[in-house]
Amino acid sequence: MIKFKFLLPIFCLFLCVKFTFAQEALSSKDEKSTLAMAESYYFDEDLQNIPKALELFQQLAASKPNDPYYKLMEGICYTFFKNKKGIALEKLLAVKESNPEFNEVNFYLARAYAVNRMFDKAIDTYEEYMSSEDVSDEQKGEARQNIIYCQNAKKFTKDSLGVDIVSIGSPINTDFSEYVPVITSDESMLIYTYRGERSKGGLMDKTGKPDPRGEYYEDIMVSYKVGSDWIEPESIGDNINTVGHDASIALSVDGQQLFVYKSTKKDNGDIYMSVLDGDNWTKAERLAGEVNTEAWEGSASLSSNGKTLYFSSNREGGFGGRDIYSAELKPDNTWGDIKNLGPVINTKFDDDAPFIHPDRKTMYYSSKGHNSMGGYDIFYTYLNNDGWDEPMNVGYPVNSIDDDRYYVLSADAKTGYYSSAGRSENGTHDIYTVSPGHFGKRPILALVVGVVNADGKPAEADITVTNEKDGSVEGKFKSNSSSGKYMLALTPGNKYKIAIEVEGYDTKIDYIDVQSLETYVSVEHDFNLSSKQVVEEVSNSNEDILQGKIDNQIKKYRKESTKEGYEEMIYNKVLKEKGDKEEEGVEYFVEAEGIDKVGPFKTLLEAEIEKQNIIKTNPEIKASEILVEDNGQTKTVKQHYSNDFVKTDFLDEISIHDQITKSDSLPKNSGIDSKTAVELEENTDVALEEDGGMVDAASKNIAGLSFKVEIGAVENPEDFKLGYLEKYGKITAKAYPDGVTRYTFGPFETLEDAENFRQMLIEKEKESEEAFVTVFVFGQRKVFEDLPQKQKEDLGGKPMVKEIEKIEIGPCETNFIDFSEFVGKDLNDVAIYSKLLKKGGSSCADGLEFKVQIAAYRFPKNYKWDHLKKYGEPVVVGYPDGITRFTQGVYVTMKEAEELRQQIIKSGQKDAWITPFYNGKRMLLEELIKNNFYGKSIN
Repeated sequence: MIKFKFLLPIFCLFLCVKFTFAQEALSSKDEKSTLAMAESYYFDEDLQNIPKALELFQQLAASKPNDPYYKLMEGICYTFFKNKKGIALEKLLAVKESNPEFNEVNFYLARAYAVNRMFDKAIDTYEEYMSSEDVSDEQKGEARQNIIYCQNAKKFTKDSLGVDIVSIGSPINTDFSEYVPVITSDESMLIYTYRGERSKGGLMDKTGKPDPRGEYYEDIMVSYKVGSDWIEPESIGDNINTVGHDASIALSVDGQQLFVYKSTKKDNGDIYMSVLDGDNWTKAERLAGEVNTEAWEGSASLSSNGKTLYFSSNREGGFGGRDIYSAELKPDNTWGDIKNLGPVINTKFDDDAPFIHPDRKTMYYSSKGHNSMGGYDIFYTYLNNDGWDEPMNVGYPVNSIDDDRYYVLSADAKTGYYSSAGRSENGTHDIYTVSPGHFGKRPILALVVGVVNADGKPAEADITVTNEKDGSVEGKFKSNSSSGKYMLALTPGNKYKIAIEVEGYDTKIDYIDVQSLETYVSVEHDFNLSSKQVVEEVSNSNEDILQGKIDNQIKKYRKESTKEGYEEMIYNKVLKEKGDKEEEGVEYFVEAEGIDKVGPFKTLLEAEIEKQNIIKTNPEIKASEILVEDNGQTKTVKQHYSNDFVKTDFLDEISIHDQITKSDSLPKNSGIDSKTAVELEENTDVALEEDGGMVDAASKNIAGLSFKVEIGAVENPEDFKLGYLEKYGKITAKAYPDGVTRYTFGPFETLEDAENFRQMLIEKEKESEEAFVTVFVFGQRKVFEDLPQKQKEDLGGKPMVKEIEKIEIGPCETNFIDFSEFVGKDLNDVAIYSKLLKKGGSSCADGLEFKVQIAAYRFPKNYKWDHLKKYGEPVVVGYPDGITRFTQGVYVTMKEAEELRQQIIKSGQKDAWITPFYNGKRMLLEELIKNNFYGKSIN
């Protein structure tokens, strides 16, 4: 959100010169009243009433068409509407053209350029604004910060994340505002904040009195998921909702505790809590302890064990604006031991809306600092033994130059939820889902969901989870008194004892061992307690134990992570969902060793039944399969149902967790060892010269090589029209230095796999007939000359590669470059480091190499680098200072090393950095700068 704190002085300026611009003075009582209300709506803290403000400024502009202030305000309001950003630019350009001496319009015109993704023009316009002598230092500071936002936005919008952002839709989203979503870990319940015609109290003025021209106040709504759909939301109840502002901000992992925000005349906004008692929420009570102060306390998130509360506050002693703090639950159920999360998380700007995942290590929050694109951006970080990792911007298009806040993530990390106004056509806040929802490391935990029954009826139970090793209490929970439902999130590394206590029954004890848990698992398990009279009747039951269910889930995930297991799972799914469907021109046959082909069959299910009969009556048969005749073309089942068999990468050498839950929001890096492109050319498995070409490698998996199917290349992403092809798999969009954004499927491990996919795509979608295969070397798109006709013939006449680029190490800059401006500068400053990369990233010198250092340990055996195996085995060197350092990659330019460093960071190694070596001697970047990258001397 961009604060327009300078608008009131601007309005005064317009009043002083109104005889120049306005047709008549604004003397009408109605117009004055309308203006006052319009400005009141506009300056709403979180811009919730921009639509109302626009409506009133439109009325004012219509009454005085030549008044530049009304035009200005109308144009500014338009910038907050998804489909009116172009109109905003037109309006503000018109104000500037008719009033060229009015410098203030440049500040808002720059924003209009920015929301239309014209970042260079936005920067130039901010610079023009600051050049005026009447601009104060404070105004210049805000303009400079907006320039930084634009520079960040330029960088992030070049690469679009491979995620789906979808409006949660009806019945949750309406024409009014919905925001701050909070969910139970299993996504069975959604609670959110609403401002609209269903708000308690209706339209009211700022004092809370009924007013037909007033605004709706905040209420809290709740909805439940049935299948995959959210049902009609309801008010959370009169115990929480009042005629004032009531906003949801956090929910406990089991959905039994709701944290809400309330503001009264006696405070600046505090945090309250309500408890779900059966089907009803209790009256919200102000948190006891030290969380609430005379300052503002708003957003919050509770750890899955209920012991730590993360919240935001603008209290004194912070780093600036709103900061994020933690509080611990004391034995008397009050909150204390308040700690600021420190400068790694908090900035001099506002930092707000924390969400701690049930794994208790992954945190998302929103910040106007760090490398935000504008207003609040969403960041993620990870808690390790040494503290919080450096926060990472989740990137575009999840983040925009407008406010993006209140991000929460499901326990399985598949779906994120957040609210934004920048995507709404009517300017109101709506709730959106993000799939896949996680960024960076995917959380590891065991989610256990079920019901506590006593003599067959749902019961309220006290559930205590303790560490089986030392007896320490992991957390205390309750099952719902009406439904009996409970939910536990257990983190790996421990064996837990679970005690279930229901009044009048013996305590039930169960154990669960998740010491070596490597992935997310979710199981359903009911705890059944019985009275003494029926104990003997049920003592011999074969009820599955909880541990067995966990083990079975791990086994299932382990199998499905392999190629064979995955294909078996998909085949069974296809057989179940499509097996009995007939297709015109499609027949099925069974082929087996030693017998003639059997068929045809009209459906896959009929063929499968016959296949099983053949195996049963001929046990000596070792191999059999079903073939599909599709209008005269013979295919395998996998080829015929290629839309279902979408997974192509199966890496057995990495951990089970990485196989199952690796970050599917990021492109896969194809480099799997530390070979350089030069060494790759010497690989005897593949000939890169014209006579041999890529044909020798068609079916081989070559270290460092991957392939993608390119379906489009446009200068303006809005011109790309093939997004509907995503039904065949994830489409990755990437902007290249030549200004072209390319859209691809993949990566594929072999050229043959890529070509088979391309052929399938062309057969099914005529619009994709221009698709072609491109080759990537260690993640970099390269070009070859077109393959000779002979090589195409060797591959059965298939047009293999339309555009392949020759692999070569690009030239590096050897001309004199003056690096003196970086001497003594803090390279941890993102802006300085980015400038250094831009200026010297392509510089090289004889004897100069760059490596990516991933770790430094006194006890090197403590460092586990399994998550980085795909980048090759690290070089491990012990140094005289007693520290062993681990590096990956060897490059002649810093830019090449930085590309690997970013991939390593995305893989979870946040503290990776570039280390230069000159003639084999390790040095620091600061030393290299002083030596001018070993170029010519600085005079």
